[in-house]
Amino acid sequence: MTAVLAGLGVFGAALVFGDSVIAPAISVLSAVEGLKVVQPGLEELIVPITAVIIVGLFSVQRRGTAAVGRLFGPVMFVWFVSIGACGVAGIARHPEILRALSTTYALNFMFGHFGIAFFALTAVVLAVTGAEALYADMGHFGRPAITRGWLLLVLPACVLSYLGQGALLLGDQGAVGSPFFLLAPGWARLPMVLLATAATVIDSQAVITGAYSALPVPRVPDTERTEVDRRGYAEDGIVLVTVYFGYMETPNIPDALRLLDPADTEGPIAIEDASYFLSKIELAMGTAPTMATWRKRLFIAASYITGDAAEYFRLPGERTVIMGSRIDV
Repeated sequence: MTAVLAGLGVFGAALVFGDSVIAPAISVLSAVEGLKVVQPGLEELIVPITAVIIVGLFSVQRRGTAAVGRLFGPVMFVWFVSIGACGVAGIARHPEILRALSTTYALNFMFGHFGIAFFALTAVVLAVTGAEALYADMGHFGRPAITRGWLLLVLPACVLSYLGQGALLLGDQGAVGSPFFLLAPGWARLPMVLLATAATVIDSQAVITGAYSALPVPRVPDTERTEVDRRGYAEDGIVLVTVYFGYMETPNIPDALRLLDPADTEGPIAIEDASYFLSKIELAMGTAPTMATWRKRLFIAASYITGDAAEYFRLPGERTVIMGSRIDV
């Protein structure tokens, strides 16, 4: 069971990293392609413009996006309201498209034209891609905010947009080349291209942030290995030492402590006599209705994947004290 859970975790991380590589380019390119709808003569500039945006997007990662992050919410709100409004306009012209809400059409298409439907699933996946960013954002905003945002804004706007595009194709099959942008009135197509580009950049940023948060550096030089904080008091003899390791390195706390400058720790540390204290949390099935029973069992099973902390950090077993606590989930 442990091996299966660990394998699934690695597989899921690999999917996120893969999506982080291809999603920004595909998303931004699809938005910039709206230029050929606005002005066909600009088609040759689509790829260069996309390349510049992607290079700029990845270049700013080291500086962070806190300065412009406060604009993400309003831009995405305007984006979803806009695509929903365009969808409503299309539905109003061909309301029979609402029959597509019935799953029987999808099932008939799948079983009646399986050869075509199987490959059409790639386009269906693109309709929901980006959902993994919700899990990254859930850590920042919490489940209630994500749930309300999805059910009250994102899902209705996407459904209206897809139905509107379908309605457009019912009346004009020639619009199949770019139904999304052709759904907007002529005067709004260029603003929609700009808004779509901004939205895809924000969406790409969310995916990239999720990948960067799970992908540390491979190796840390010894000069950057430790960070000492006196916690505001220089005379009490207590300091906080933060040690950094890359994902390709084997953590070794005693060796890292030997790198400390005695001036930062009020004298040399007796590494050979030092004691180490670790905490361990044991999860148990609780009675509180915090989550479904199967989720509790899965969560508890996943907690056993972790290895021995003392061995992982290369701590001497005879001088390591482990203090535990038990938490009901």
